[in-house]
Amino acid sequence: MKKSPKPVKPVPPRFRVGDRVRILHGWVGLLGEVVEDRGNLGVGGERIYGVHMKVDQWNEMTTEFPESSLEAVPA
Repeated sequence: MKKSPKPVKPVPPRFRVGDRVRILHGWVGLLGEVVEDRGNLGVGGERIYGVHMKVDQWNEMTTEFPESSLEAVPA
């Protein structure tokens, strides 16, 4: 009988709702604000965040990024 995999040890989140972040992949350098912590839903249990961005003067969007694609922006 196949053994079940060991549970992944929970890792504390790097960002909280309201934190300002910079996108490292895709829209490189675009700034956004964390609006949701989706939890460890990514590949290998990577934490996913909902990020709201202002693309230009008229357009805004909210999408999801893995934790590895974001970096903190000093306040």
